[in-house]
This record gives sequence, structure tokens and C-alpha cells, in this order.
Amino acid sequence: MAMIRGIPSDSYKELPKYFYMLEHTNPGTVTKLHKSEDGCFLYAYVLLYASIKGWEHCRPIMVIDGSFLKAAYKGIILTACTQDGAVDSENNKSWEWFFVQIKGTFGNVKRTFKKHHKQLKDIFFALARAYTIEKFKYHMTVMCKINPTVQPYLFEIGYERWSRAYSKVKMSMVMTSNIAESINAANKDVEQQKQKSAMETSTELGEKYDKLLRENLIASEQMTVRPATGQLYTVFEGVRRTIVCLEEGTCSCGKFQMDELPCPYAWAVLKNQQLKPGQYCSFYYKKDKLLRTCEFPVNPMPDESLWVIPTEVLEDVVLPPKGRRNIGRPRKERLKPASEKESKKAFSCSVCGQGGHNRKTCRNRPK
Repeated sequence: MAMIRGIPSDSYKELPKYFYMLEHTNPGTVTKLHKSEDGCFLYAYVLLYASIKGWEHCRPIMVIDGSFLKAAYKGIILTACTQDGAVDSENNKSWEWFFVQIKGTFGNVKRTFKKHHKQLKDIFFALARAYTIEKFKYHMTVMCKINPTVQPYLFEIGYERWSRAYSKVKMSMVMTSNIAESINAANKDVEQQKQKSAMETSTELGEKYDKLLRENLIASEQMTVRPATGQLYTVFEGVRRTIVCLEEGTCSCGKFQMDELPCPYAWAVLKNQQLKPGQYCSFYYKKDKLLRTCEFPVNPMPDESLWVIPTEVLEDVVLPPKGRRNIGRPRKERLKPASEKESKKAFSCSVCGQGGHNRKTCRNRPK
């Protein structure tokens, strides 16, 4: 294996040369290498120029994730990603935001409340995903029936830190504060807005978001709209009422402002006012934005035999990190979670064939 892959400790001394060639092959790339005072490796940072330029055309949301390294020299690899308009990207902004919040929250719930943690996990996810306070309270009631001590624990953490429903309360407060301004502007001429929207014949969204938009359109078919002010509308779905403000791009359901895509209620208002949906969609979902995220290529590295490395880079010595070996014999097999463990087979008595005992304790032995 050493002949094929090399020795792990020797790979650290190659980092200065590799980083130099990476920046040389892809100008604008940023690399950083941090060592301890005695020259041992501590941290490394790499950001390709193509990613830097592509970020300019992605939604300004960044998700950080970490994964433990289990090689000879342990550590953590941290990655940062964002959301573009690609078909295979995450569902929407709320999912990305959601996973960032639950990473620090549910892990604590699982460690603190080990009993029934599998049931609590599913309910917690439903709590975090709920768009409305009413739905949140419903799932919280179910959780309290399983373990009533979880609610005060989550309350102490702060619902707004991990719950989608409570995080939009602040946005709803902003929306409410703007109602007075909307009422004062009730007589404002909206024809200019209609004419501007009518000129846009296509949303030009990527395939994924165009599909979501069509699904929301279908869901809005049975809704009716009643104008309240110039930009404030009440949408009725049966006996349920929802408030939509086109000027602010908000809806009391929470989806319009969070997804930056017309929800079914916003769609009902747009149809009622004969407006096009394009201007109410995030421009990060447009096809041209998607193409520009991949506009800059990542140039391949030349063969190592062709590298021309400056002397100061060659003299930069990086020693392997100071690892600490675990006590005891190294484990040959990984620890399997409960989901992968084979269930124990039910045993039965070899004399009478019944379960729950063996032949030594059998009371059904024939006399």
C-alpha cells in the first residue's frame, strides 16, 4: 500500500508545491497554509477562482459542514457551499437554512433525550419545517405526549434559532409595520406596474424552479382574492384567509418571502391582477445566472515532472501534524449503528419446540 499510495507523513511536505502550482494554474485562486511554531501542519485553506466568480451569481447563503477524517492523521475537513439554479441543487433556500439550524440543535436533543430519540427526531424535523405557528404548536403537542421534558429544553435554546415558523415572526412584524404605509398608498396608480410586468413574457427560470412555479400555479386554482389596499390582498382558500403583500413580496404563509418564489397565494393575487410572476422570482433562479456560475473553468494541473517551483517554496518545510495514537489495539471493523445490526433470532426449545426457554429449563419434557 505504501508503494501505491505513498506514506501519509510525506504528503504534508508536498503541500507548498501543490498550492503554488494550484494558484499558478488557476490565477486568482486563494490558498493558505498555517503551521505551528515548530513547522507542523495545522490548517489548510483552498478556494478556487472558478468558485469565487461563481459565488457572485449564487444566492447569498453559505452552508458550512464538517466531516471527521479517519486516516492516520485525524482532523476535520470543512466545506462551504451555496445554492445556484441547477436542477439537482437543494430543494429551496429554506432547506439549506433548515439544515444549518438543526446541525447544532438536534444533535443536542439526541444526546440529552436518548429515550424515544428516533420518534423525537421525526417530530423535531416536522417542528423545524413548519411554516406556521399553528402547525408548530400541533407538532409540539405530539412531542410533549412522548416526552414532556423536551419542550422546556427547546424553549430555552430559543425557537427562533431552529424553527422556520418562529424565524419568520420577525419578518411578519416588519410586514405588519408596513401595513399602515400600504393603506396610505391605497390610491397609488398600479397600472405602471402592470404594464412593466406584461412586457415580461417568460420567467426564464431554470427547469427546477420553473417546475415549482407551475406546481404553485396549479395549487392556486381554487383560491379567491379580495383586494384590501393597493398592494395588500386577502386570499381565501375555503375558510382560511392568507394575507399577501406584493410590494413587500411577503405572504402570511411564510413561503413567498422565504423561497423568493410566488407561493400559491401569491400566484392567486398575480392572476387576479393580471401580473406576470417573473419579477417576483429571485433573479438567482434565472437560467443566465445558472450558466454564469459555471462560466469560469477549473484548469487541470500539469504532470508533476513539469512543475517549475521557486526556491523559497521548495525550502518551505511542512511536517506532519502531531497526532496522538489511541490506547489499545487498533479496531479492524467500524462500529455499526443499530440500523445495520442484525436482529437477534428468536430461540426455541429443542425438546418441545416452544420459545422462551431451552432444553435444560424445559418443563414440557415427557415423563
